[in-house]
Amino acid sequence: MSVNRRTYLGLLGGAVATLGGCTHRDTNARGSTVRSTTGDRNRTTDTSTERTETPGDDAEPDPPALSFDERVNVVEAFDCDPTGETPCDEQLRQATAEGRLLVFPEGAYRLDEPLTITGYDRVGLQGVGDVRLVPPSGYNDVIVDVDVAEFLLQNVDIDIRASNTSAGIQALTDTTLHVERVEYRGRGLHTGSAGVHGLVPVVRDPDGVATIKEYVAERGAAWGHYGWGNGRAGIYVGQLNRGTVRIVDAHLEEFGGSGIYATSTPGDVHVHGGTFRNNNVASIRIGGAGSFVEGATVEASLSAYEGPRTQEEGAFRLRGIVINQKSAYVDKPPGARVADCDISIDGDVPSPGPGITIQGPAKTATVRNTAIRVDADDTPAVSRVGKTAFGNHPPSSGPRWVELDGVRITGSGSGAAAVVIEDAPGSTLRDATVRLTGRRRDGVRLVRSPDATVDGGSVVSKGYPLVVDVSDAGDAGDVLVTVDDRPILRRVPCGPRAELPEDAAAGTIRSSFRPSGSADGDAAIVLPESDADDFRILVSDLTADRLTGRIVREGAS
Repeated sequence: MSVNRRTYLGLLGGAVATLGGCTHRDTNARGSTVRSTTGDRNRTTDTSTERTETPGDDAEPDPPALSFDERVNVVEAFDCDPTGETPCDEQLRQATAEGRLLVFPEGAYRLDEPLTITGYDRVGLQGVGDVRLVPPSGYNDVIVDVDVAEFLLQNVDIDIRASNTSAGIQALTDTTLHVERVEYRGRGLHTGSAGVHGLVPVVRDPDGVATIKEYVAERGAAWGHYGWGNGRAGIYVGQLNRGTVRIVDAHLEEFGGSGIYATSTPGDVHVHGGTFRNNNVASIRIGGAGSFVEGATVEASLSAYEGPRTQEEGAFRLRGIVINQKSAYVDKPPGARVADCDISIDGDVPSPGPGITIQGPAKTATVRNTAIRVDADDTPAVSRVGKTAFGNHPPSSGPRWVELDGVRITGSGSGAAAVVIEDAPGSTLRDATVRLTGRRRDGVRLVRSPDATVDGGSVVSKGYPLVVDVSDAGDAGDVLVTVDDRPILRRVPCGPRAELPEDAAAGTIRSSFRPSGSADGDAAIVLPESDADDFRILVSDLTADRLTGRIVREGAS
């Protein structure tokens, strides 16, 4: 069934989800909330770099990503004002036609209301040189509102430098969407009770593709402005999207409701490269098989933040990448992945979160060749949340393992553990390098996650390099951890420990293992016959020929 824009708005108005206990509507571009802000740092001037090329009136535009029947210059053919002094709304309505590419010569084009384009098979907007669409002061709505089969938006910026002004782009398509070299100039803050997402791409056909390339918003909103659960996001990919959304070399900063929010879609989301900095909730949120992040730089850093320091007490978490899915209405197969990324969370940001979080409803996840630095206290670099609901979204069943392959984890944060994996049997840490300088910082903590593997690599920390929580002892024959290829697990400084006998040195720790003749309290791996939930296994050192550790009660130092 074809779903048009009016139907979409109606569907979204009735779809309610939750985010971290806060009510959240799966909305269109108009659906986010941005609270009022104050302070000198809420700038309305723009210091971003404008288009590097400055072509003259006879300059040729770039070849469009889609083919069109005709190209029409909106100034020459329809008398649009390129100075921004008078609005172009009516002229652009008249200019829009089937198979037509509207070409904007260099200039500023004032729009007092949304440019609504519906009912066509193929339409496009293309700028030549420095082209801006400029809403009036106080504007807070989509500025481009499209529902067509195929749509192109290329080399057109959105100028929201006027005071108390925000805007968004909503592009609903059947099969093809191409957005390239679009930049927001200014900060998207408004005193209204509702805000507007920067870009809402939709491809209804499961075989369709949306390409978002070199999309930039360096002052999205403010990192503390999460609102009532529906903060402004840089890109929001929601329930209606069924196709593949490719996001290439985006640059998104300082959004209150995520840089990329894509855990509500049954379609696939591919993030290739780009920079994502200081975005509340998460810089990137994806989920399920077919969705991935590759080659991205993700940061949370006070020194790099230029926005207002308001509403920080309501900030959610400045996380890096979140893997999740809104399981109440999305059930994608397992298989989300992150590869070749560089993630850093500084210790001075408000409400810091993990570099990578895998939420309760998420299924399996793979992280490869990725560097993660977390300097915040009590904040993991990687957190696999246990079998807990995410609002009204139930936790996943079936495989929940995490594979960390070739990851490099560093940081000065103290407390907690750098890697926390809960309710994820069969997880693997392969050829990982973990170097932690913070006090009381454990390396890897496995919670109710038997049949885990530590394969090669090294974990060096001032806490315990490997913690195996056996509060749920499971079957007597469960393999808790298999240690392969002689990884280095070293505590600096080393604490008291007891050696495992030689028959356990092959690298397998079983929940049924009890060294003969050992006394409860100083043996290495012992599961008491009673009160097993009061105990955990702490492995403190692994050398080439022995595994050493001790048992302590929960809460013991």
